Amino acid sequence: NYFAFAAIFEDGTVQCWGHQDCGGVTPDLPKGKKVVSITSNYGAFAAIFEDGTVQCWGYQDCGGETPDLPKGKKVVSIASNDFAFAAIFEDGTVQCWGDQDRGGVTPDLPKGKKVQWITGMDGSLEWMLT
Repeated sequence: NYFAFAAIFEDGTVQCWGHQDCGGVTPDLPKGKKVVSITSNYGAFAAIFEDGTVQCWGYQDCGGETPDLPKGKKVVSIASNDFAFAAIFEDGTVQCWGDQDRGGVTPDLPKGKKVQWITGMDGSLEWMLT
């Protein structure tokens, strides 16, 4: 993140600081849910909870609004570029959100292949399929 930081404590709680519009204010997270990872981009954060659900905060144009993810599918990792996020679900499928002109649209990936990892940079995202 260009303007804020987020820390995960060993009990799964989070504290943020920095520019408030870019996620620098600690979000209201669900009570009793532990955060296991946080990914950031230019102005937003995306957290994965231990149950595989996600919460986002920060600048909305960078994906700082929690997307509608499929019910019952667990997110195992989130990648980011400057303005978007891409989540990999445990079944190897992907969903993207954020700036639609900079990687925030879920691509049509080949049927029957699973995504292993995603990396992003400067407004684009790169995929590894198996």
